[in-house]
Amino acid sequence: MVLRIGAEELSSTATKAVEASEATLPVQEAGEQKLDYDQQVRALAFDARAKPKDRTKTEEEIALEEKEALEKAERRRQKRMLGLDESDDEDQARGKRKRERGGDDLEDDFDDDQIGWTGLGTGLGEGTEDEGEEVEEDGSEDGEDGEESEDGEDDDSEESDEDLEDLVKSKSSKSRDPPSGKELPFTFPCPTSHDEFLEIAEDVDDKDVPTVVQRMRTLHHPSLHPDNKFKLQGLTEVLIDHILYITSPPTPNFALASSLASHLDALSRAYPIKAAEHFIQKLSIMNKNLKRGLSRGALDIDSKTWPGPAELSLLRIIGTIWPTSDMNHAVISPARVLMGAYLGLGRIRSLRDIASGLFLCTLFLQYEQLSKRFVPEAVNFLINTTLHLGPHGYKYASELPGTFPCPDFRSEICVPLSIDIKKSKKVKMEKPDFGALLSAEEHSPADKVNLFGLALELLSRYANLYKGLEAFIELFEPISEILQKLQVGKLGEDLQARHRNASDQISRLLKFTRESRRPLMLQSHKPIPIPSYVPKFDSVSSSYLRAQDPDRERNEATKLKREYKKERKSAIRELRKDARFLAGVEQAKQKEKDRNYNERMRKVFGSMEGERAEQKAMEREKMKEKKRAGRK
Repeated sequence: MVLRIGAEELSSTATKAVEASEATLPVQEAGEQKLDYDQQVRALAFDARAKPKDRTKTEEEIALEEKEALEKAERRRQKRMLGLDESDDEDQARGKRKRERGGDDLEDDFDDDQIGWTGLGTGLGEGTEDEGEEVEEDGSEDGEDGEESEDGEDDDSEESDEDLEDLVKSKSSKSRDPPSGKELPFTFPCPTSHDEFLEIAEDVDDKDVPTVVQRMRTLHHPSLHPDNKFKLQGLTEVLIDHILYITSPPTPNFALASSLASHLDALSRAYPIKAAEHFIQKLSIMNKNLKRGLSRGALDIDSKTWPGPAELSLLRIIGTIWPTSDMNHAVISPARVLMGAYLGLGRIRSLRDIASGLFLCTLFLQYEQLSKRFVPEAVNFLINTTLHLGPHGYKYASELPGTFPCPDFRSEICVPLSIDIKKSKKVKMEKPDFGALLSAEEHSPADKVNLFGLALELLSRYANLYKGLEAFIELFEPISEILQKLQVGKLGEDLQARHRNASDQISRLLKFTRESRRPLMLQSHKPIPIPSYVPKFDSVSSSYLRAQDPDRERNEATKLKREYKKERKSAIRELRKDARFLAGVEQAKQKEKDRNYNERMRKVFGSMEGERAEQKAMEREKMKEKKRAGRK
């Protein structure tokens, strides 16, 4: 109990005040401690208790939530499109569950939801969507996608002996209207063919097509339905066809292709076998087209002997999806062979062919960045491109250094491809626009300058890539000589600088390689005599000759075998002696043990026989006494 002292008591006397203060101080301290304890106990009662954290959701639960969120957003969009209130269905469902008012109600059943107000900080109509929401079954989505084509083949892969096989349908077969600007839907069926995908994306802007693909993958996640796996496998082929479609002339869209490549990469990682089959199918069509073009004539302007924008885009995407450093790969190996066939068998007919070949050389540089495999077709094409475009003093192919093939050197078709010094004197070198170069029919002097600069840059990069080859000097020494004789003094300064950098780099690498190369030399140690093998003599009369073999190594081996046999016999003999000695010791022990046992048994039997004899004597005495007693 806490004592409180008033003012009157303190003013009476000083002594009483001192005594009262001395008496109350301990009581106040104890009371204060008790008060603090009670306050702390009450404070602990109001402390927030630790709550369990949400567990990590599984992949199936995340996919289901994303699917439900898209379906919910699509239902909202449909209602907004029809001019309906988003909360109408929820209010109707809630009204059905609300109890009817009774006569005893005191008007205290006021519902905030009737006026759409849900609390502080929320707007009208919000907060009621999660209550009473029922998932609507959309039968049309699964019904349309229920049947899946497992073979994944389309009409594009059918062979024709007259025309080229179409890698993808022409853009003229489908007329796309410009996007109407309406809101993008949230749910889409999974297309089974490219035509269905075009119908879905007909009114979709190009920048929203990756979003459409992402929503398709979300709505048809493999964990949501067993058939979704086959639908996504079919979507892989559809994406390949669409990438070829949007990158084909006359208006290739490489930006959209790059955006769709990430989705194609994810699907290929999820289903690598099916994806590899689709890619190999496209590569087979490209190979057949190349064969038909070569059969018509490599110099025919109408022959399809070089890949177009669509084919190059496919090869580029293949290099980003699959591992290019593998020695043998189901997709990369055929792609490398096909690219090498384009560069090795194709003939230069126009600047578009040069642009296609340089793009292939760039892809090869990307493919072989890690493995550093030598690609002779790429290096040969680059030096031929340099000779076709760059000004030089060579007039005949026989004057060229080296032994690389150059069938189109100074031909009637390739002579107009050379850079005109007068027209290109003030042209500034830039990065070539392959989309325009591969689609246009006519080209400007700037295009030649850009391609020539790219060829020089690729030569320097290939030299840096192959500097570790043993035949680097034989390979790049003719190239260095050609670069030094190029007449680029009247061209732009930027092109001259690039030519100078490429030539200096190759010359410097050749110098280092020559310094590090050493000719073959004999061993620095004492020469090892060549062993001479003497025929084995068959001597049956003398044991001495049998023991003395002329071959020193064989004689030593024979001696070792003889000593080993001798030591082995000696060891066996010693082991046998030890075994016999141990057996004798064990036998003596056993005999002593048997003797002791027999002695003990003899003593036992002797004592028993003595006792038996005494017993019989006593019995005889008893019988005699009985007989005497009977006579009496």
